[in-house]
Amino acid sequence: MADHKKSVSKRNTLLKKTHYHAAFLSGLEILFWPYRNQIIMVPEKSLSTEGIRMDILLLKKEPSLEMDSDIARIFREHNIIEYKSFNDALTIDVFAKVMAYAHLYKSQGPAVNAIPFSNISATIYRHSYPRKAFKELKANGAAIEKPSPGVYYVRGLTPFSIQILVGKELDPHEYSMFRVLLPNAFDDDIRRFTVIAEQNR
Repeated sequence: MADHKKSVSKRNTLLKKTHYHAAFLSGLEILFWPYRNQIIMVPEKSLSTEGIRMDILLLKKEPSLEMDSDIARIFREHNIIEYKSFNDALTIDVFAKVMAYAHLYKSQGPAVNAIPFSNISATIYRHSYPRKAFKELKANGAAIEKPSPGVYYVRGLTPFSIQILVGKELDPHEYSMFRVLLPNAFDDDIRRFTVIAEQNR
């Protein structure tokens, strides 16, 4: 029993020390490796002098670039990505925060409307289905579309494109780099991720 408690305590300590945003960014880098010379990913992009930061800003060097991934279909020239780890909640307030990021980011363009809303997308990732948040979004007039497994477009609330990704519904082969971030990751996911990482070195 004592050994089990030590094991649980050690695991919890490791989880607290894990930098999930950095690991998720690494997963995106692996997923979008074929486009590494055509995009820029900026982690923790500052939005003000007082420390407001988005998790990841993905910029296309060429706006017309089309990326062959279900989660990138919605991408524009400027793409804000918010990652919620397995123990973080995705609430309607998180959604509002990401909308605020997009509006604030747009307002900081070098000239008026230098970054049109049509050139912005926002993505929120969470492993589990955010049932309550979807219910509240619909109650506030949103339409939820599901163009592919794990990908949900939220229409009607923002002047820019926004999607919510549900990690556990995404293709486990293509998106194993995100599944390995879970504390109970399956051996098959870890093996798939290792193979993909080796192929993209």
